[in-house]
Amino acid sequence: MMARKEVAEKLTVLLSSSEWNEPNVVYFFVMSRKLLDHRRIAGGSDLPNLRFFCDWVVHISKDNIDVTTLKILRELQADIEKQIMSPTQEAARASISFIYFEHLKPELVTLLKDEGISTDWLGSYDKWTALISHLVKILENQPLVVSPSYGLNIKELIFTPSTPRTVVMLVNFVSPTNGYDGKELRYFKLLNGY
Repeated sequence: MMARKEVAEKLTVLLSSSEWNEPNVVYFFVMSRKLLDHRRIAGGSDLPNLRFFCDWVVHISKDNIDVTTLKILRELQADIEKQIMSPTQEAARASISFIYFEHLKPELVTLLKDEGISTDWLGSYDKWTALISHLVKILENQPLVVSPSYGLNIKELIFTPSTPRTVVMLVNFVSPTNGYDGKELRYFKLLNGY
């Protein structure tokens, strides 16, 4: 087993490099996942959004839904249902926060600070958006598939190809959902632009 300190040192070296690219982003999330596992073994608190994306990065189609993922999906579904039933764009904030990766950044800060790794780069808008842009490209057409046995109406989450600095995710439903206008919806689309 790779020692916790060794993983942190490797991440420190990675984060001191100049630019993000896809291999570096995959490596960053794999090593972050290792730190999360060390943290769990040591009795530390989990960072669910970070774990969610760390797990998703390494699967071509993620269908093993753990407790952490299920909680995030339940919250996302409740928020999407709230959004669908409202004629305004700001009816529900969690789905917007999800597609803007707002919960991921503070968890990254927590993990890195707890491991003694500099978080200065997270203050750079350009470096943060580069990380997210590559993350989204890695996850494109790599669906998170949800079995009906979990009792959710979300069938799958799919990041779809989009222009640079744009995020498009489809949330496909098991059963159509009626919107505030009575129209039947088979999916919900989340959009973000940097």
